[in-house]
Formats: sequence, structure tokens, C-alpha cells
Amino acid sequence: MKKEVAPVIDIFPQISMEENFTPEVIRQEVAASTAFIKCRRVYCVVTNEGYPMFSSPWNALLPEDNRCGNHAVQNIRSVGDGNALFLEAIHRQGKEAYAVFKPYEMGGGRSVAHGAPIAPYAMGTEDVGGTQTGYGAFLSEHPEYAVARFPYDAQNENAPITCIELEYLLDAVSQRCGPFSREEIARQEDGLANAEMEFAIYVSNDNGVYTRLQQTPLVEKSVCRKSVQGMDGFALGDGPIRVLNVCLRGLNISQKYVAVVLERGPSLPIIPQTMARLFCAQGEVPSTATAYVRESLCPEGETHTWGNEGNPHVAQSAKDIKDFQRAGFEFDWHGSGFWGDGWLRTPVICLGRGKRKALRGTPCEGYEQVRAYWLSFIEKLLDMGYDGIDLRLQNHSGMVSDWTQYGWNEPIRQRYQEMFGKALDPAAYDPMDILRVRGSYYLDFVREARALIHSRGKKLQLHLREAWEHPSCSHEFNQMAFWAMPKVLPDWQEAVDLADEITLKDYHFNHYNPMFSQGVKQRCAQQNKPVWIHLYMEQGKEMNEAFLRAVSEDAGVSGILLYEMTHSVLGATTLSDTLGLVCVHGGVVSSQTPMADAFRRFEHLL
Repeated sequence: MKKEVAPVIDIFPQISMEENFTPEVIRQEVAASTAFIKCRRVYCVVTNEGYPMFSSPWNALLPEDNRCGNHAVQNIRSVGDGNALFLEAIHRQGKEAYAVFKPYEMGGGRSVAHGAPIAPYAMGTEDVGGTQTGYGAFLSEHPEYAVARFPYDAQNENAPITCIELEYLLDAVSQRCGPFSREEIARQEDGLANAEMEFAIYVSNDNGVYTRLQQTPLVEKSVCRKSVQGMDGFALGDGPIRVLNVCLRGLNISQKYVAVVLERGPSLPIIPQTMARLFCAQGEVPSTATAYVRESLCPEGETHTWGNEGNPHVAQSAKDIKDFQRAGFEFDWHGSGFWGDGWLRTPVICLGRGKRKALRGTPCEGYEQVRAYWLSFIEKLLDMGYDGIDLRLQNHSGMVSDWTQYGWNEPIRQRYQEMFGKALDPAAYDPMDILRVRGSYYLDFVREARALIHSRGKKLQLHLREAWEHPSCSHEFNQMAFWAMPKVLPDWQEAVDLADEITLKDYHFNHYNPMFSQGVKQRCAQQNKPVWIHLYMEQGKEMNEAFLRAVSEDAGVSGILLYEMTHSVLGATTLSDTLGLVCVHGGVVSSQTPMADAFRRFEHLL
């Protein structure tokens, strides 16, 4: 069954990473993208106001003298409003232009040390870990509209730290490490309690510069059985498991951040978020843990300058230990991760006092002011001349591991009372109910957006996914708690009824599953509404005969969105480095790429 095909162009990554990105390059790129693809429409993932950061420290507004290969500020000076320029280029080719708008893309992925100098355009707010930078315009000006954390006991938050407790896994466990693979962690013997373990402790008040604590902790170890929680707070396994409990005592720490380095001893798995804790004389000190080091791109021996950080990563090497001493740690990088329960082998864990105040970069849709802001942005896109608006929930902002702890905003509590007939109790609630409450507010916005878009004679398209039909609290790719989801669960049937067309934003990982979103496909068929699926060229490696043939046989699908149309590797120097259909590099545009060759071989299946 033949399918319609449409390219998807992601605007901001190109503005960030391409050198010599000019209006003429944009026109050539769009011309190349549409020259050999028989399409009537091109989708643009538009840039939100203020250029909020994506889930990479390089996809952001960075100082112009950065070492990351980021050219965002220079390119914005050159192209101006990229949303308008791509629209003009698409219309010049006689194609429709649809804007993919991500309401929850508000930035805040990267942080810098408290008090660190940042560029005036790198807006942000203070939270655990430092200044959350890369925020878009709205949340920077109105942090009070972010999704708020539930109350927690902060009584001991500033008390002197006298003990650090670490719990390491001894039992055998299994966790997912990919879409179709698992990691098997072997059982360890109780005798490890007798193994010598030496720890160094580093402290900081700004999570930028760390100094080694001169106190030598007293190390106490014991083996016990206890129930363990995954990084998202849900209990793991069928019951208690064996752990090696390590207590570092005899401390007197007043600083805000504490890094623990295992200098000698066995490397054992740990879930930092739930198996590392701080204590004072009165009890537990509320804290947030991470194992992700900020990578400094400055030469070794130099003072770190902010805006020159690589991707945060789990600390492993001697360089990582040197890096955190001058650049600190990133908290909740990619939230609960991509797969698994959070077991890590790392010699370095950092704990910061307190808990995050708000869901990272995520506005609360319960506020009328938030929905009004979203509508005003849609109106600007329509005024530019976009032919349709595709609303996408998935984004790069909401990176937290303890996602169940957010939603304490007054509008959410009010509607929770209306929907469930009782007050929201922070000590006893179903996290999925909070997602449903927020989803009902999101649909309020969709209704308003639909009225606005239809009043202009344009079309509304909505992103849905399998998880809306069969939701769970899993944080894996295709489920509600995946780090890139805003933790919103609308009624999928009502969403289909409101939309003119549907985008299914499911990850298939090169194994197309026609059973995904069957209800959505059937309801759309009954209403004669087109359904589009994503083909991930780089992330999924799906530009191949088997995948395309499987999609072509799915009668519930009308079209294929070619995602990552112009996806270039940072620092690519040859066409073979290019992962998209079109290569844009150094101001030169070419469609002579390996992915383009693959498309030409398989387009007879479309």
C-alpha cells in the first residue's frame, strides 16, 4: 500500500552546530530535500522563543568563543528568525509547510555552578546543581509557572553532615540495556564486606570547584537484606535483596555538595538516586544524588570557563575525577535514563543538599497564563504563513529521575479534587492520576488551539503514541515516564476527535510493530483522518527494505515522516559522516549521501 512521504527538518540543531549557516544555505537545503522526494508537504520542528536548549550542552545558546563547535549566536545574527526563513524556502518550492510545535520544550537541560558568569542570553533559574541555563523566554521570566515539586521534609537540609551511607548490590539482577537486550549483573559473595575500601571526600558550595576534605572518614561495612528502589522510586524485584552497607562516619561537613570517590576497593553496582544518602545528628539530610560529571573542554590545568562543557557522563576515569574538581556535576542528566533500573558501576557519586524545586524546563498547563502563552506562539506561526500546526508532547527538557514527585500546583490540586472527589495527598496518590489531571488541562489547550487554527483555515495535527492507549509508569522509550515526555496523559480518543491528522511518535528501533496504537489507527480510519508514523534514519537505522515493507503493509498508516532529514555529526568532515538524507556542512549542501542512496533504492516501496 503506497504511503505519502514528508521530510522533517529540525531547525535549532542546525542553527547550533552548522558553520556558515546563511539564508541561501537554508534555501539550498530545502530545495535539495524536496528535489528527489515526491512530497507535497515539509515539516519543520520550529524553535521556541528564547532558543531553549535541547538535551545536549551544544544545542544551546553558548558564548561565541566556546570550544564546543557551537555557532548558534553567529548563525542567529546571520539568518534571523529561522522559523520564518525555512517557511519561505519551503513555500518557494511550492510545498506546504507544517510547524511542529513542542509546548513543553522550555530548556534547562544544562546547569553551571551557582554564581558562575553566563552569557546574558543563556537564561535560567537556580535549583539543585546550580543555575539551570538554556531556558526559553517564558520560564525564565515566569519560573512560578513551572510544574512544582510535592512538599518534602526539609528540616535537616542545612544541618552539618556527620555520615554518608552507600549501599552496593551483592545479589544477581538483570536490567534492560537496550530495546532488545539485557545486562546480567552477577551475584557477589558476602566476603566483600571484609574487602578493604578507601574513600576520598570532596566538598563544594557552588558545584563548580571542589576541594578535598582533610577529614578521614571511619568506614563501617555490613551485609544486610533490604528492599531497593529504582532511580524513579519504584520498588525493584519481588522482595529484599542483599546489599553491602557502607557508612562513612566521623564527619562534620557544612558545604552544600559532597562528592565521594572510591579510591580503592571492589567496583560494585549502585543506584545513586536511592542508595546514597546523607545524615546529620538528628536524622537524614534530604539530598539529590548523581554520578554524572560535567566534562570540561578546557585544557588540563586551566581554570574551567563556563559554556565549554561536553556531554555529562557517568564518572569512570582519572580525567573525570579531575574534571569534577573544576567543573562539578550535572544532576538528573537524562532523568531516569533510557533503559534499566539505574544500576551503575562508578567510583564517584555526588550528593547535593535538598530536592529539585520544579520539573526541569516544564510549564504547568493548569495555569491559564501558560496556555495563553502557547496560543500566542501558535498565532505567530500562523501569521508567518504556516499551513498547519503539529503539536508534539515529546521534548528535551523534563530531565528528572524522581518524576512522581511533581504536580503540587494549585490548578492541579483543584482539578484532582474535581476528578477524583478527594484532596491530593502527597503521602498517598497514584502518579498516573497526576498525569491524567495534567492531560485534561493539555486537552483544554488543544481545544483552544484547534479553534484558533481552524479560524485561519489551517489544520491541526497531534502527536500521539502507544503509551496513551496502554500507559504504564515505566521510564523506557515508549512509555509515559520516559525522560523526554512531559508526564502528561490526555484522553487519546478525545485527542483523535479534536485533530485533523495524527502523528504516531513511537520508537520501533528498526522492528516495526503494526500493533502499536491500534485504537488510534482504527478511530482515525473511522473518521477518515490521516495517520503518519516516524521513520528514524539515525536513531533507529530504519531506512531499509524490511522496515519500509512492514510499514507499507500497515493499512492503518497513511504517511511516513522522514525524521532527521538533515542530521549531521558535530565536526563531520566527509559525506560519509552524515547521517541524514541531506548534508549541510560548512555552508555546502549536498544530497549525495549514503542515506540518500538508500532512499533511492527503497522508494519503490513507498
